[in-house]
Amino acid sequence: MIHDMHYQACKDVYLIDKFEAKEVTEIASQIHSKSPVDYVFSFIEEGLYPAAYLAKELKIEGMDYDVHRLCLDKTIMRGKFKNTKFSISYLKTNSKNQAFYFFREHKRIVIKDPSGCGSENVYICNTDEEFSYAWLKTANLKNEIRLLEEFLDGREYSLETLSLNGHHNFIGATKTFLYPGHLNNCAYYRSTFVSPGLLPGKGDAVLINCLTF
Repeated sequence: MIHDMHYQACKDVYLIDKFEAKEVTEIASQIHSKSPVDYVFSFIEEGLYPAAYLAKELKIEGMDYDVHRLCLDKTIMRGKFKNTKFSISYLKTNSKNQAFYFFREHKRIVIKDPSGCGSENVYICNTDEEFSYAWLKTANLKNEIRLLEEFLDGREYSLETLSLNGHHNFIGATKTFLYPGHLNNCAYYRSTFVSPGLLPGKGDAVLINCLTF
């Protein structure tokens, strides 16, 4: 959704009907040929892949494609965590029988889209009924493949950083809460910063020609 503030903050705003990587790249290539872009970035989770893909295709500065793919594909990420203290039991499958066996083994699990974002298609399963409901609700995923993970109980925090070229500036931490009555679809909100950080120096800004989503 485009707001007045977008038009105020940006020199130009281009509307795209189908927000997919190839279409974004085609339009951005035309923009880049007329007014070379220094950097490409996305402020929304759904725009991260198109932004990373675009930076790779146009060979301009932006988010690293391989790093983003690692973050987007949760199965690959789980594989990277294997044999570390962050490792958990997981299963990628489109077999309901395999999934139910995994559920019975761990008693409480999460069923999710392996490449989803924004906590869409994420379900916590505590009972057989919740498992059946989650399996049915995720039937429209690509190839009907789900990622199942053992549920880790505890408080969830999100740590926000501004990172560039291996340098990380801690901005703050937010606490995540599930909306009451939404345990089965993981609708959540984040509190305000509970531990705000300060960037070093005066934070002088440099204006560059930047393409954002």
